[in-house]
Amino acid sequence: MLLRRRRSCGRGSALSGVAVAWLCVLAGGPAVSGPSSWWTAGYPRQVHRSLAEVELLSHLAVILVPQIPIKELFRDFCVEPSENWASSRLSPDLAVPGVLREKNAILFLEYDGYYRHHLPCGIQADERKNAALLQHAPLGSHIVRVAHAGRNWSEVQDSVIESVVGTWQPGDPKSLLQSVAQVTDCLASELTVSLLRSETARRMNWKNLERAKTFVDQAVLSNAVGTRESRSCEIMRFFQEDIGLSELAAKSTLQKHIQLLACSIEANLKPTVQWLRELGLSDGQVSKAIANFPQLLGYSIEANLKPTVEWLLEMGLSDGQVCKAIAYCPRVLGYSIEGNLKPTVQWLHGLGLSDGQVCKAIASFPQLLGLSIDGNLKPTVEWLHEVGLSDGQVCKASASFPQLLGLSIDGNLKPTVEWLHELGLSDGQVSKAIASFPQLLGYSIEANLKPTVQWLRELGLSDGQVSKAIANFPQLLGYSIEANLKPTVQWLHELGLSDGQVSKAIANFPQLLGYSIEANLKPTVQWLLELGLSDGQVSKAIASFPQLLGYSIEANLKPTVEWLHELGLSDGQVSKDIASFPQLLGYSIEGNLKPTVQWLHELGLSDGQVSKAIANCPQLLGYSIEANLKPTVLWLRELGLSDGQVCKAIANFPQLLGLSIDGNLKPTVEWLHELGLSDGQVSKAIASCPRLLGSSIEGNLKPTVQWLHELGLSDADTLKVVAACPASLLLSIEGNLKPTVEWLHEVGLSDVQVSSAIARCPQLLGLSIEANLKPTVQWLHDMGFIDRQVSKAIASFPQLLGLSMAKNLGPKLGLLQSYYDASFIRDMIAAFPALLAYSRDRLEHRLHILHGQGQLSRLKSAMSLTNERFRLRGLRSKATCATWTMWQQDPKYKWMGHGVSDTKLFGFHGRLQNDLPHTYSPGEHQRLPRHMSTERDCHPVDVIRPALPGYSGFLPGRVPLRVSPLVP
Repeated sequence: MLLRRRRSCGRGSALSGVAVAWLCVLAGGPAVSGPSSWWTAGYPRQVHRSLAEVELLSHLAVILVPQIPIKELFRDFCVEPSENWASSRLSPDLAVPGVLREKNAILFLEYDGYYRHHLPCGIQADERKNAALLQHAPLGSHIVRVAHAGRNWSEVQDSVIESVVGTWQPGDPKSLLQSVAQVTDCLASELTVSLLRSETARRMNWKNLERAKTFVDQAVLSNAVGTRESRSCEIMRFFQEDIGLSELAAKSTLQKHIQLLACSIEANLKPTVQWLRELGLSDGQVSKAIANFPQLLGYSIEANLKPTVEWLLEMGLSDGQVCKAIAYCPRVLGYSIEGNLKPTVQWLHGLGLSDGQVCKAIASFPQLLGLSIDGNLKPTVEWLHEVGLSDGQVCKASASFPQLLGLSIDGNLKPTVEWLHELGLSDGQVSKAIASFPQLLGYSIEANLKPTVQWLRELGLSDGQVSKAIANFPQLLGYSIEANLKPTVQWLHELGLSDGQVSKAIANFPQLLGYSIEANLKPTVQWLLELGLSDGQVSKAIASFPQLLGYSIEANLKPTVEWLHELGLSDGQVSKDIASFPQLLGYSIEGNLKPTVQWLHELGLSDGQVSKAIANCPQLLGYSIEANLKPTVLWLRELGLSDGQVCKAIANFPQLLGLSIDGNLKPTVEWLHELGLSDGQVSKAIASCPRLLGSSIEGNLKPTVQWLHELGLSDADTLKVVAACPASLLLSIEGNLKPTVEWLHEVGLSDVQVSSAIARCPQLLGLSIEANLKPTVQWLHDMGFIDRQVSKAIASFPQLLGLSMAKNLGPKLGLLQSYYDASFIRDMIAAFPALLAYSRDRLEHRLHILHGQGQLSRLKSAMSLTNERFRLRGLRSKATCATWTMWQQDPKYKWMGHGVSDTKLFGFHGRLQNDLPHTYSPGEHQRLPRHMSTERDCHPVDVIRPALPGYSGFLPGRVPLRVSPLVP
């Protein structure tokens, strides 16, 4: 039935000092009418059903009819059973006569505080009772149903109204009187016409309410024997002896739910405690559950507790999860399955949570089932959407942190978001932080968030770094400063990191503060030390790449090291790579490392070159094939390098692949072009010295060119130096170039000679003074060179300083000593130091020939000849042109005769390079082979074959000589 009116009174009714309520009756008539015969036919109840009912209604009794004893108003009435009311007894909670205008009419007050009154079955039962009361009571009677929330009735009835009041704390007079005042206010406003007018307004105070308090203390409740005081003692003793609560806790528990005085210890309390223990709760959990929610002891095991547990199990919770849920939130056993549990689960499914997620959410936050869908859940979800979370993010956040749905929007959520904005996070960063770590919204700003931020600032992080760290890792705000943050920082300091390195590491990788020192940090450091890194290298690696400490040793670190070993790197190379580039350990073997190595192989690098490249430049494995490697190779090819040159350049300088095309490569090439190098010279320079592309134009290249100019080299000479030896541009002016020039001056070279030497041999600048230059000069001195001869030799042939003592100078000196004395060797090298630049084989061969001819003194001129000219040199100097004396041709043989002036010619028995002409015939002048020429009837002899067929020697004078019959 829909009630005629519903009076909803909040808990804001003011009661200054002593609670005051006014019952102003506006209708005329006598002050109070006497009880009717129907009312007097009833009888007072000896046992009361609910302590809350007795508390509220006894105070209303004193206010409404102070002249009637309170116990008389709690009455039962005998009635004839009917179809609607099968019982022969009708028991209104409170029956007040003489306050309504209609003669003999009764004002019934019903207290519906128990949750079952809000269930469909409870509402139907209350409607049946309303009908029975109005059927049997005198005409004009009214019913006032007092509840803590409004209900939907099936029909309207003018004689029944509902008064919605706030709750009160048992034993707290102030909160109780607030609820009493709300009821009296409802009576005054809703029953104005029906109530009798009182002569004066009655003022409620402690004095005239004392009777109500006394009545409550002496009331006997159902299922329990004794007065309130005796019952309190019994239940407190039960709490202490059977449940294990302290005296103070027992008293506090009873005050929370004074209605327990109406419960039987043997019939209600003990069985419930036993049931909880059988469910799996420990004694401590049982005592804690009852202390937190003593109402639990008033529930029926069969009607409430067991059905709720069975429903939770059907939802998918394990026995342990159910036990844990009840231990942490015992009030879940008081929720209505149909009114709370099922609708909430259905709503969660509608939000997008799976069965498993719903089950997990309930297990971790059973309080979720008690939240109002319209009052809590829906508004929170709408707010999350407004903050910027998508449906999926809201679903995920609710599943991972269901407590979020129970937080107050105005008390928790909005203030936290506002604080994050003030910290410097953008709207997007805030929504992302909440989506990834919704627990953030549950932290106290004053107790958690602000202290953590202050600690980070004291650690050395700037405001920007703090906001960035929180945006990237909001979990940071949930760590304990004393238990997590400070110990981790202390450990990092002990590891060797400075204050600046610690703050930088945390700013770059705030997740570091969440790792366990014993379970994560120490084992990783120990593993690095065992790998071969020193303490300093470990400290440096962590400072530059703190993410290293977050990797799993078994799943990440060890497999990567094993793969590097399989690739061919030694233990030392692996430890060196990790020390210089710890990021290597974070790459996926299948996703990064193997594909890069495969690409290098396809480019043409051998296994050895690949392993060497990675050993020298482990960063290579972190470059993107599509974004870095392929574009760089393509650019090198377009520059003019062949595939082989590209491959060689990468093998020698793998860092090349990490350089920016637009930021490094192109500007360097443009600068080389501006310097005067042609396209071919540029490509050749890069092919021979790819490191050139990694040098700074302003920091290295331009200063070196400027230094060369200041040294006296012209633009042309400088260009020649760069083209011939681009590596010279990479040398340090202070560390290499200037010391070398100073040393050359000390050796005796003038400024002009130095600049000339560098122009002709720029490689000279890259030689080590101690390892190359000084030993070579000492070697010359050991041969007998004086200082002037040394400087002259270097000035005339600076390449001398680059020759190896062991592989060049020493072996050649030994060879010369086989033919010459020391002084001759000294003078010859002083006059012709370039002699030492020729190959040992060439020197040995020509020494042998010259020695056979007795012409060792002519070594200098002989060494400069090409091999061909050296073979022809002696013969041409002695041979004379001879006229043709005989030419005869037949079908089979051709021969030619000529005369010579000397039979002891050098090379006379040498090797003929070209056959005699086969098509030359008398009377014709045809083109002869390239080593011959014709002038009328004569030609010079170049060389002849040894042991020619038909050879018979040489005759003196101009005598025809038969050389060889040739078969056509």
